[in-house]
Order: sequence, then structure tokens, then C-alpha cells
Amino acid sequence: MGPKQTDSAEDARAVPAVRDSRSLLPSGRTLVVKAHEHDEEIEIRSSGGEVEVRIVLTEQGPILRLRGARLEIDSSDTVAVNCRQFEVNASHGVRLHSAGDVGVQSGAEIRLKSGGETFIDGDYVNLNCLDRRGYHDEGEGDAQLGMDEIAALPEPAPCEPCPEHGSA
Repeated sequence: MGPKQTDSAEDARAVPAVRDSRSLLPSGRTLVVKAHEHDEEIEIRSSGGEVEVRIVLTEQGPILRLRGARLEIDSSDTVAVNCRQFEVNASHGVRLHSAGDVGVQSGAEIRLKSGGETFIDGDYVNLNCLDRRGYHDEGEGDAQLGMDEIAALPEPAPCEPCPEHGSA
């Protein structure tokens, strides 16, 4: 069963300054299409009237807004986000999991701030151990070690466990 149209196809051809077309979907949701002078909107509203999906087609490009209990993206290949600035705001936590390597790279500063303790746990924690060319300390001491030289270093002595947390 398709959506029930509330406007005729003849009316859809002429786009006045403001236009509002609504279709009731079988789920009880409403499909709303609005045409304004400079943009167009497509909305899916819940049976209670809340906007769940909104696509605004502007002269600068589309704007997509999703609202729901959960948002999932499943892809068998890469999910790429290209933008001027990327922000994530979470009220309860952020988790990042990978079965492979994780790389973070910045053309400027990286700042890490924690309101509590900060833990870094790994077989080795290497700081300033890669190619240092172009950094302010270039040529100072063993910060110039290459990966072969780092691999040839002796194993570090085992650390004593942290008494408070039971880890090294």
C-alpha cells in the first residue's frame, strides 16, 4: 500500500513561494514535503509529530538531520566523512574499536584532556621515536632512531604492578 496523497499531481507542478504536501504512511508516520522560495524540505514525522528525518535542499547543498533512539551505519567497505570540522558530542561516553590499527594524524596540535586518570596500555608505549625531521628538536640525541634501530633495542625490564590498579 503506497502513501496516501493529500495534494494532486497538478498542484505539485506549480511551486509557489511556500508549499506543504503531506502523505500518511502505513506505519502512521507522515511524509512532509515543503517548497520554499530558496530551499526545499523533506521530512518524515513520527505518529506523534516529531521530526525523525529531515533533508533540506539548499542552494549550498543538502543538509541531513536524523533523530532516533539509535543510528547505525553498516558498510562492507570504507565509510568516509570529509568536512571542514568534525565534532562528536556524547553525554555518556565515546568508544572506538578496531580489529586493526588505529591512526590519528594532525597537521597541528593534538590535545588530550582528562577529568580523571589517563591510562595508556600496550606492549610498548613509544614517544617521539619515529622520524623527527622537521620538528624543533631535529638532530637531538636518540630521537633520530629509525624503526630498525628501535627494533634492535633491548627488551625493557618488567615494571612493578601499580598497587592501586594492579597494572604496570
